[in-house]
Amino acid sequence: MATLTYHILSSNIELAKKTVDYFMAEVVNPKLFEDIKRIGIEQTKRMNKPNSETFISLGYLSVFDFMMYMTETKQIGNGIKMNIVETLIHSLEKEKIVNVLPENFGNIHDRRYKASGDYAKFLHNRDLILNVVCGWRYIIDSYCNSVVMIEHKDKAGDFSIGTGFYFAAGNEKFVKPLIITNKHVLENASSIKVFSKDDIEIHYSSIKVDDKRDLGFIELESQLESATFHFNPAREILSEVLTIGYPSIPMTKQAYQVYHKGELNSFVEDYQDNQIFLFSAKTSSGNSGSPIIDKYGMVIGIVTEELFEKEQFYQKGKLPYYAGIPTEEIIKSLNEYIFT
Repeated sequence: MATLTYHILSSNIELAKKTVDYFMAEVVNPKLFEDIKRIGIEQTKRMNKPNSETFISLGYLSVFDFMMYMTETKQIGNGIKMNIVETLIHSLEKEKIVNVLPENFGNIHDRRYKASGDYAKFLHNRDLILNVVCGWRYIIDSYCNSVVMIEHKDKAGDFSIGTGFYFAAGNEKFVKPLIITNKHVLENASSIKVFSKDDIEIHYSSIKVDDKRDLGFIELESQLESATFHFNPAREILSEVLTIGYPSIPMTKQAYQVYHKGELNSFVEDYQDNQIFLFSAKTSSGNSGSPIIDKYGMVIGIVTEELFEKEQFYQKGKLPYYAGIPTEEIIKSLNEYIFT
């Protein structure tokens, strides 16, 4: 369903965003919602539909109301494709981002929808709603430029590759732009360079590493134009995850951004008492520092290492497990090393 929604909406993203803003207005934009109610109620009075006036006042809006609002506010442009709006609304309903008015209260041919409170507000304020309804392809399109390649040159002059992701930490008054990666990607380097997906070097001011965790932070000179990731500490066993990174690929000329899907398998603790989780998305050298992303497009952790013992592999054929550091550990590290 998400893939179909993505294909339908991909060439109509602006209309999709206007639709989302309209149906979320009650919980995120009171001024817009009052405008929506005023125009909607005026329309229903002209059409002599008193029940619709009541529903609009309560925040239950229809696709027809949206079309009338767009017409009245002259946002039609080259016209609105009804199938785009209806596809998006059905997806919002399926994901419980909007609640539908029960049929015994309204007209079956004039279905009405209301934003589902705090859940809808949480997603809208972080620009995550289209991530949820459009799926992995849209998430990749939205965040591929927020995942960077890190070139590590060691003291012997040899090069290796790691991954990092963009995080703009702070508030309305102050923002500190960072690349979050692993400590082992940054340590023991004679030089570190950071490159965008388009192979443009990104300049930074300083590097900090965590003494206790496999985490490192590259403080950038300025914010990137790319979307910043958001953290989600909530994780569910067997939920789908996506990694974006720069693994080493045999017999290829350069490092390429690669995407892998998998699932979250377990929460474990290693010999150093580190809290980590296991996931099944394929990783290899170069994926270190890759964000582990959930269906909302939020980061639930960062790729850290393969849990692998050569002797166990050769003697018993035990394959490696892939481990991630959960976001709550990243947040603790940020508070200790960046926001002190």
